[in-house]
Amino acid sequence: MSIVFKIFPLFLFLLLSHRTKSVPLSPSILKPSTPHANSQAYVETSNVTSQFTIYASNISSCRFKTAVIPCECFLQISNDYRLEENGRLLSNFAVSPPNMRIFTPSTHEMLNELTVHIIPKLCREDLSDIQLEYRSFQVFPGEEESSWKTVSAVAKTLKDTKTSLIFGCKHFSDPGYYRVSIRLSLVNYTVQVGARDFSRDS
Repeated sequence: MSIVFKIFPLFLFLLLSHRTKSVPLSPSILKPSTPHANSQAYVETSNVTSQFTIYASNISSCRFKTAVIPCECFLQISNDYRLEENGRLLSNFAVSPPNMRIFTPSTHEMLNELTVHIIPKLCREDLSDIQLEYRSFQVFPGEEESSWKTVSAVAKTLKDTKTSLIFGCKHFSDPGYYRVSIRLSLVNYTVQVGARDFSRDS
């Protein structure tokens, strides 16, 4: 009897209450043009005296004078960022969820341990909570998400190095669906885009 993995993408939609009109920012100025949360980004500028300011939801998140944008500038996922140079608005831009991938086998045998591979691309170290979650096949309509229960959790510091961990065979004894989630502390976000949800065939 095997466990079959299924992908359930999670899409994040953010409601914006206010947008500031600005001149569109060329992708060649901000690299990448849509940074990930807790990632490295750059501003292409020849003006060595420029003072840059980044705002997130109308709150100043950081000021800098170098082409390298400090990691702490992008610790919030939002469509409501803006970049200013010497007090002049350059553009509005978005910061997407953290860049992290989770790999699990396409199938998994009953009562066997499971190896999970994680490839993070983070700018700052994040003490993360990696969880194996379970729910039964049959749940009441509308309670699918609230029915997930954590069966095992491992704390790991993630940054930019591939990490592997093993969930023991004792965690795969009940028929149902399983998934792996990573809860990041710095950006207060749970990575499930790319995570594998999987079920046990009976």
